[in-house]
Amino acid sequence: MCRFRLVVVLCALMLTSCAATMRNFRSAQLLENLGNEYYLLASLYEESGKYDKALELYRKARTAGSDKTERELTFKIARNAALAKDWDAALKEYESLLKTDSGNLLVQKSVAWIYGQKGNFDKAEQAYAALYESHPYDKDVCTNYILVLHALQKTEKAREVFSSYIELYPDAANKADLEKLFDTGEKNTEKAD
Repeated sequence: MCRFRLVVVLCALMLTSCAATMRNFRSAQLLENLGNEYYLLASLYEESGKYDKALELYRKARTAGSDKTERELTFKIARNAALAKDWDAALKEYESLLKTDSGNLLVQKSVAWIYGQKGNFDKAEQAYAALYESHPYDKDVCTNYILVLHALQKTEKAREVFSSYIELYPDAANKADLEKLFDTGEKNTEKAD
């Protein structure tokens, strides 16, 4: 009789343990589904240009546990933070991506661009100089490097980069706009004389 009670008690414990495990499994599954729903909604907001709302939902997707990789979510958060002009949040996320993939050109360009947007032209210059050295044929790198050098009033270096850029891309769509930077600088110098 004592063994029978022991078996009944053990069976009852096993059943409650299995039920609790199933509840936990369902909760984890629901949480992942919730993360995926947040991700889907964030994507829709991103497509419609509501980057601050997309940013909020991508963060919730990361917290809830989406089936997307941490890297993908971090990139989406960084991109939407930048598009929402939340420079500090964007920089933090992009820099965390650089720690694991320092050779990612898109992330490197984004970090350099954000430095410029924040008005930190010294750091932007360093970042663009390194990018220009390794990717002198990249139009975005050349253009933004010229703009940063111009902002720092490093006209000679800006002209040097501009000359190389025009040699590579004589029909560049932004050629006239970049030339105006130097025309304005020359006119200001003439007025000072």
